[in-house]
Amino acid sequence: MKTPLPILFGSLIFGIAGLFILYFGLDDLADTWQFLENAASATGTVENISTQYSEMGSGSNKTRNWTDIALIRYSPESGTTVRFEHAYGLIEGPLQEGVSVSVAYQPEQPQEARINSFSALWAGDIALLFMGGMFLAAGYAVYRVFGKP
Repeated sequence: MKTPLPILFGSLIFGIAGLFILYFGLDDLADTWQFLENAASATGTVENISTQYSEMGSGSNKTRNWTDIALIRYSPESGTTVRFEHAYGLIEGPLQEGVSVSVAYQPEQPQEARINSFSALWAGDIALLFMGGMFLAAGYAVYRVFGKP
């Protein structure tokens, strides 16, 4: 007996989605790794905390989103003052104005800066890899459990 088409289709969708998510996770991981290879570090200060509000969609499908954004000031080796925005979330915990943070930046482009912490640099990449793996495993499990007669 053949595998029912809806089961085959469902497992394929989960598997393909997992592969795409894994691809983007690996791509982000490579970008972060490349960023850190040439990065210099400095100490920055959280100057301001603001919340950005945005809406997507319309009617009953409207999605509301609030994002906390920290404005961080630091001085790279060149001695100039650079400011950059960092959107943060629950994983990193709340930031407060006046707090010192470690900053990783590109010496040739000091405006390309990030907070130098594990969660700020790697948490998103790891989450994408985990979700991609889970989707891929779910696709395989659906096929193995329900796809065999």
